Amino acid sequence: MPHPHRRCPRRLVGALACLAAAVGSACARPAGEPPAAERLKRAVLRTVDEGSARVMARIRSEAGVVVVVEGVSSLVGPEAWAKATVEGLPAASSEVRMTAGETWVRPPGSTEWIAVDPAVADGSPVASWGGLLRGLAGATGVTGTGSRLAATVDGARVTVLLDGQGRVSRVQRQRDGLDVSLELSDFGVKVDVEPP
Repeated sequence: MPHPHRRCPRRLVGALACLAAAVGSACARPAGEPPAAERLKRAVLRTVDEGSARVMARIRSEAGVVVVVEGVSSLVGPEAWAKATVEGLPAASSEVRMTAGETWVRPPGSTEWIAVDPAVADGSPVASWGGLLRGLAGATGVTGTGSRLAATVDGARVTVLLDGQGRVSRVQRQRDGLDVSLELSDFGVKVDVEPP
């Protein structure tokens, strides 16, 4: 029969291993930092509370074509304007202007504006900034610490960067053959959309 004191170190080692595992899981994020999912929800709320932002998106297709979209957008309503350019082809640029009830598009190579049904424009990148943010609020599988988070939104894995004020400043997503990178800056900027 083993000496009772000889079992003690094994039990002690086992107990210490359990304690280390428990402490390690509690220390996966800095002390006082809320869980990643909660931080992402708070970041979305802070961002939307700003009301508007300057937006810049780079959309790369599987074929390597890059479309750059730059403009200003409301984060709570439909008001926005943006210019889209195919990288390397400045003549292939177009513009979109949106208000609460009207949407206009200037196609590539044209100086003429076309009024379009706002429902048609709902799928455009310009109309989806607020939708993207709302999607982030319902993200699943949120992980990360500090200013870098990862999550799943509509089946796609996204990376989210937060700025110093805890707002969403960058979102990167790959889905359906597109690599999309969205940057938000100049929060609270005036969205002044003039009909053409």
